[in-house]
Amino acid sequence: MMQLGDRRWDHMALLAIGAGALARGLWIFWLHPPPNYLYSDMQVYVHYAAALARGDDLNVYATLQPQGTHLLLALPLAIFGDGRLGLWAAAALWWALSAATPFFAWRLTRTLLTPAAAALTALFAAIWPLHVTNAGYFLSETPSLAFLVAALWLAYGVERRHGGSAVWRGVLAGGLGAIAVACRPQFLLNLAVVVFPFLPRRLRDRRATLAFAATIVVMLAGVVAFNSAIAGRLTGLSREGGVTFYVGQCHVRQVSMSTPTTSYSIGPPPYVQNGGADVFVPNREVWEEGFFYRRGLDCVRRKGARYPLHAARMIADMTATSKPWPQVNEATLSSVVAATNTFYGYGLLPLVVVVALVRIVRRVPTWRGEAVLLAHLLCVVPIVIVFFGDPRFRAPYDLFGLALAAAALASQLRRAPR
Repeated sequence: MMQLGDRRWDHMALLAIGAGALARGLWIFWLHPPPNYLYSDMQVYVHYAAALARGDDLNVYATLQPQGTHLLLALPLAIFGDGRLGLWAAAALWWALSAATPFFAWRLTRTLLTPAAAALTALFAAIWPLHVTNAGYFLSETPSLAFLVAALWLAYGVERRHGGSAVWRGVLAGGLGAIAVACRPQFLLNLAVVVFPFLPRRLRDRRATLAFAATIVVMLAGVVAFNSAIAGRLTGLSREGGVTFYVGQCHVRQVSMSTPTTSYSIGPPPYVQNGGADVFVPNREVWEEGFFYRRGLDCVRRKGARYPLHAARMIADMTATSKPWPQVNEATLSSVVAATNTFYGYGLLPLVVVVALVRIVRRVPTWRGEAVLLAHLLCVVPIVIVFFGDPRFRAPYDLFGLALAAAALASQLRRAPR
C-alpha cells in the first residue's frame, strides 16, 4: 500500500472533521433537535439555565448537578431569551462543541502520535455514533468532552513552547480543563494525569505547570463559591456524589426520599435495565451526602470478600451489559447505539487496551503518546467502581480508546507493502 505523506494525512483529517460537523448539523438541526427532547436530566439543565439567564434565584436542588452545564446553556438563553429561539441558539452551541471535538482530538493525537494516527483518530471521532447521537440532547457529556480534549491538546503542546508562551498556554489549558470539570467533575482525574511525574509526556515547564494547576484551582473555587452560595453552606462542585455512591454500592434500582415538603427519586439506567432494589428513605433530602455515603459504605462492608465481584459487575455494566441512556429510550436509536456499545465494550475496548500495553512494553516509536492516552482511558475505571457502571459515564473516554485503535492501525498501514 502506498504510504501517504504527512500533508495528505492532514488533508484526510480535515475532510473527516468537516464530514463530522455536517453529520452533527443534520442530526441536531433536522433529525434530532435537542429542544424537542427536554426531559429528565436535559430538562433540569435547561430549567436552571433559564433561571440563571433571567436572573432568578436558584433553589437548593440546583446544587445537585455540576453547575458548568447550567452556566454554558445560560449564555445563549441570556442573549436570545429562554424560549424556542434561545433553545435553538443553545443547540447551535452544542453543535459547535460537538463538531469541534474531532478537531481537538486530531490536534491532541497529532502532538502525541503520528500524522497518520491523528488523521484516523479524527475520522473515528467524527463518525462515532455514541458521540454524534449524544449531541442531540442537552447533556453535559458534549461540552465537557470538547473542553477536556482541547485542554489536553494545549497542555501536551506546552513542551514545544518556551517562556511566556508556555505559561500562557498553560493558563489556557487550565481554564478549558476547569470548564470541563465544572461540567463533569470526573474529568479532574484526567487533568491530574497531565502533571503526574511518572508519565513520559506532561507539562515539563514548571511555570507552565504552575499556571495550569493554579488556573484550575481558581476557576473551580469560583464554581464552588457559586454552588455554596446557592446551598447556603460550603459545598463542592455538586451534591449528588453521596446518593450516586449509595445506589452504586448497594445496587439500588430506584431510591425515593421525601420529607413533609419535598420528594425526590433517582434511578441509575443500568439498574433500571438489569434489575436492582427499590428503596424508600423517609425524612431525608437527596443532598444529604454524609448520610448516603455512610449507607453506601455499609453495603461495601457487607459485601466483604465478595466486593471484587461487585466491582467487576459495575465494570461490565459500564461496557456492554447495559445500553446507553438516553438513546435507549428511542426505538430508532436504541438498536444503533446498543450495537455500537456492544462492539466497543466486548470487542474493541479490551483489544485496544491489550494491544496498547504490548506496544508500550515493546517501546514502539509512539509508545510515549500511547501511554498517555491509555492513562486517560483508564481514568474511567475508578469512577465506575466508586459510583456505578454506566455507558454514559464511559462514552466520553471512548475517544481515547479510538485514538489507541488509530495508533495500532496506522502502525499496520506503515508496515503494509507498497
